[in-house]
Amino acid sequence: MYGLKHADSLRKIVREAAQRWPRLQELRFIGCAAAAVLPDLAAQPLLHLQELELSECDLAKEDVALLATLHAPRLRELDLSASGVPCLDALSSSNWPRLAALSLCANPRLGVPAALSLAAETFPRLADLDLSGTMLLPAAVAALVAAPLPMLEWLRLSECRLSDEALLPLASASWPRLQLLDLAHNNLRSDAAMQYLATAELPNLWSLDISGNSDLHASALQALSTARWPRLERFSASYLPLSSKGVSGLIAAEMPRLAVLTLYECTMPWVAVDRLASAKNWPCLRRLNLGGSCSGVQGRRAGPSLAVAEWPSLKTLVLRQTKMSSVKAKTAVRREQMQLRERWPDLKILYE
Repeated sequence: MYGLKHADSLRKIVREAAQRWPRLQELRFIGCAAAAVLPDLAAQPLLHLQELELSECDLAKEDVALLATLHAPRLRELDLSASGVPCLDALSSSNWPRLAALSLCANPRLGVPAALSLAAETFPRLADLDLSGTMLLPAAVAALVAAPLPMLEWLRLSECRLSDEALLPLASASWPRLQLLDLAHNNLRSDAAMQYLATAELPNLWSLDISGNSDLHASALQALSTARWPRLERFSASYLPLSSKGVSGLIAAEMPRLAVLTLYECTMPWVAVDRLASAKNWPCLRRLNLGGSCSGVQGRRAGPSLAVAEWPSLKTLVLRQTKMSSVKAKTAVRREQMQLRERWPDLKILYE
């Protein structure tokens, strides 16, 4: 890997890249005038190049056309984050048969539906797609669901300003290989969005993140009760308001392999915490994060609520970090810790 940031030496280095580093595998242009060296880059064979990053480089349509002529038969990852690309049409002539990862983060001018259609047709092995920070209207999500992406395994859609309506096409999504889905920090609000998510066919989903959708209704997760995620191991719903009904939907979802549950900085009444402790279908749960600086679950009440839970594999419990100035408060926390460790002798209790 060779990091390139200074325009004055870019051209000289790039002209000699193939000769100086004949087995070069990673090349990254970050925040520099990469467009100026694309002709030199395309003029030489990069037979071992596997990862190419052109982020924050302000690429025009003509630059994408030059990029498409790059002779890199082993290229697996292409990162065009915040590069300003308006379209990807020129990449249809590229010859990168092994390309499996494509990042198009934070490209506000990009015509997303056309780009997704082209990517699906041009890169049949595409397994990792990152659109974080790029605004996705309902038409764009519909194009994503309709695109033939049979190999898709990782899909990142955080900070895409997704609305409930935009998630509607997900109800008909069928991505049999999808393992990771990131929907964090969007504009989801109602249980309708969660219902669309629960309806999608994602039999191999391993990690799901819906954190940061702060306008989501406290009971919205109730709609997840019909979800079937038999292989899900990691679920994150941090920075959300959670009611008892919302928690009820969460514990009713089919997640028999759930190992890590992160509810950091969640606003939860104690009745919701009690409801969480009643979950009986999480035999693999190893880590539960209920911490936070402003919200979260305090240690003084965690003992009575959580000590009754039937989670035989629990090893780590994260609780809200609070100031304990009085002897009475410290004594109460120690008492709750004792209650928890009576249930799980090897439990590691953290305060974050």
